[in-house]
Amino acid sequence: MSVTALTDDAVLTVLATVYRMHSPSVSELAGLQALSTGRLDEILATLEDAGFLVVDGDTVRPTSPDLAFTSIAASALDAQTAAARSLTAFLEALPALSREWETGLSGDDQPLSAEVIHGHRSQWEAWSRYAASAPPRHPINLYPDLTVLRDIIVPDLDAVRPAIQAGLVVRAVVPAAMAVDEEDRATLDAIVGAGVAVRTLPHVPSWLYVDDGVLAALPVTWGEHPPSSIMIVRHPTIVSALAALIESRWRDGRPYPNTSSGWDPVLALLAQGLSDAAVAQALGLSVRTVQRRIGEAMDHYAVTSRFELGGAVERAKLS
Repeated sequence: MSVTALTDDAVLTVLATVYRMHSPSVSELAGLQALSTGRLDEILATLEDAGFLVVDGDTVRPTSPDLAFTSIAASALDAQTAAARSLTAFLEALPALSREWETGLSGDDQPLSAEVIHGHRSQWEAWSRYAASAPPRHPINLYPDLTVLRDIIVPDLDAVRPAIQAGLVVRAVVPAAMAVDEEDRATLDAIVGAGVAVRTLPHVPSWLYVDDGVLAALPVTWGEHPPSSIMIVRHPTIVSALAALIESRWRDGRPYPNTSSGWDPVLALLAQGLSDAAVAQALGLSVRTVQRRIGEAMDHYAVTSRFELGGAVERAKLS
């Protein structure tokens, strides 16, 4: 069960009643809840599957909410990790698979419309060539560090500023740790000042460029940055798939500069199952600061436990 299931008022009410009574009977719950027997059984089964309680005959015994939430977060994180690993494996293999496909191409097969470019100088020349034939529409980059932004993009911002001012939407996603150091923040502030929208994530595994409907580019060696060789792909199906991936990362990111409440990025990472120490490391904060912001969030939502805080935050998202 997803934690968002707790936004179902009936589920939350039953769970709260079980916690309050500690070990009620099913018949007692049925007498207290305005629910049909079938609906109550369904809710109890859902909560039992999620680890919030155990139904033993007619007795309902609650388990610690911390354990249940930890289990849910771990399962969700495992699923995300497995999906990310599968996709990463495919992206790592894509350049080699593309070459094999082109080698065995028959007259009825469609080429992948891909080009592998070696060397940094050749890569920048290729960008100019592609931009001339297919102008960018709404590009987005994943950057695992700020090397390219700091050394190449920022010094040449005047060249791209007119296009952004004319309506070109450019976005970038960088690791949250890159928004801590003063020099790194100066780099990010420079591109934001030029009109680039920036978001941060706890981890960015590799550089990736996608302009949906135009082209995508990825390093031949996944994770290498700056890449010594890149693969530019124009096949619409592959570009669309990569666009869906990169848009999901954009949605998961936190805006830079962060104008939201100081606890928002902390709570987002806690919801992914990270410990206080891991959250502190990801955001470049001390553990004490992380715990202080959790306390501020609890005060804001008028709750007294992290369990209640998780439910309050989820309900606020739906309101």
